[in-house]
Amino acid sequence: RLPCPNAQDQEVVDIELVYPPAEALEGVLLHADPRTPLMEAAQRLGADDWRSLGRTLGLTESDFDEIQHDYRSLREIKLQMLLLWKQQAGEAATLHALMAALKDDGVGRKDIADFLAAKYCFR
Repeated sequence: RLPCPNAQDQEVVDIELVYPPAEALEGVLLHADPRTPLMEAAQRLGADDWRSLGRTLGLTESDFDEIQHDYRSLREIKLQMLLLWKQQAGEAATLHALMAALKDDGVGRKDIADFLAAKYCFR
């Protein structure tokens, strides 16, 4: 279980909601759990948002080029960008970190961060 951003000690989000099991992430987007924050964030990102979010999360142009080489649909590209961040960031890849990046002025997607907070942070 993970603490939610700005949460009191008793407010937590279940880790399974943040990171689906590895087997759910193998293959295409349709085989994974659409209720996870990574999936929901990817689905809500616009065509112009995913690169700015990726940069804010610490990914490089080389990372973007590799993702675009390996995946064709924009929907899958956005998800793979988030999964690569999760892999590279390790324990630092938290719901709080994702929400902070979405709120960053360079990304400007506070709406997605607010959606994730409302859905996954228990009050």
